[in-house]
Amino acid sequence: MASTRRLPSGKYQGRYRDGNGKPQSAGVFPREKAALKAAIVKEEASRTGGWRDPAAGERPWGDWCEEWWPTRKLENSTEKNERSALEQHIMPKWGETPLGEITRQDGRKWIAELKVTERAPTAAELKRREELEYKPVVKLLAASTVQRIFGIFSASLMAAVDAEIIQANPLYKLALPQRPPAQERYLTKAEYQSLDAVLDSKRDAAIVGLLVGTGMRWGEAMGLHTHRIDRERGMIHIVETWDSTSGQIKPYPKGKLARSVSLESWVAELLDELGLSETASCGHVHAAGRCRSGLALHGPGRMTILDNWRKRVWTPATKLSKLDPLRPHDLRHTYASWLLQAGVSLAEVSRLLGHASQTTTQRYAHLAELPVEHVSAALRLPSVRTAGHATDVPQTEVPARYTGLRLVQ
Repeated sequence: MASTRRLPSGKYQGRYRDGNGKPQSAGVFPREKAALKAAIVKEEASRTGGWRDPAAGERPWGDWCEEWWPTRKLENSTEKNERSALEQHIMPKWGETPLGEITRQDGRKWIAELKVTERAPTAAELKRREELEYKPVVKLLAASTVQRIFGIFSASLMAAVDAEIIQANPLYKLALPQRPPAQERYLTKAEYQSLDAVLDSKRDAAIVGLLVGTGMRWGEAMGLHTHRIDRERGMIHIVETWDSTSGQIKPYPKGKLARSVSLESWVAELLDELGLSETASCGHVHAAGRCRSGLALHGPGRMTILDNWRKRVWTPATKLSKLDPLRPHDLRHTYASWLLQAGVSLAEVSRLLGHASQTTTQRYAHLAELPVEHVSAALRLPSVRTAGHATDVPQTEVPARYTGLRLVQ
């Protein structure tokens, strides 16, 4: 039963028994009436499920993290990145802090600290420092990195609320630094052909053509199996992805449904030029299901690693074609830009890119300004390729009706 107790100071302490029957304080007040009211409210909350054991809040955050972390369901690559953030930034700051002592102001101060925290150099940067013996330029954490670090910590506190350890997440909706607008790079079709012309390897040409002609992510292109290419219908079904962290072929990532995109004739020619024979297996471990065919871009057991390919092939080719700086991921942006400039709807482009939300595709909205054309015309090159390079032979006209990205009779 709620009660009050007069203190030597003349103030009143509200008293009540919690859900376990233990006596608790409801706080100290100058008036007895206020103390009793607070005690009644606290007691009622403890009986209706709103009560939290005050001792639970004394638990160190690091101890709670050890319990919470294994319950998260993350992709291997995501878990690796987030564990790095945990070990470098979160645990050193909050590991010994009791959960109940973390305040909103603490969160604001931490955000300010993260904004001026130096980013750890990559292995490649460290190697260059050793080889060239130069004084490194201090680089701070990017806004996106601050958001990710803070998001992990806030998620842990929200989980503590769900576990009835604390009553509320003190970091909820705190203002975070915003990323500057991305400087997207889009190739014209002529620029793509100039890039294609300097690629000596048929495989490299096929990789670049597949990325720009389908909008696939790198892992999706690397994980594309031949039985997912429907030449009769002119479609590519994107169902698996190559996970470089685990070295496995995994079902389509990010918790979304698989999608299909059109297989344009010039992309099909690039794949045909590889001359890969049909095989029963790709030679890689599948995280789920069994392998039914070989890969579209590689022989059994082979794979192209992005970082190596970027240094060995991509950067030299973009410099030679005078397109540097250009990222492999910009080929995906190029795919979207070609479609939107041809009049394909933003919603359809969002689906073809595999975006979970159309909001992500809004970055391309300014490109949807040209008169509507048919979809395959958006991906058709001004000339066809022969022996790995562009020629001036015109392509044949296509019928006037289309389904998705593929024009059909």
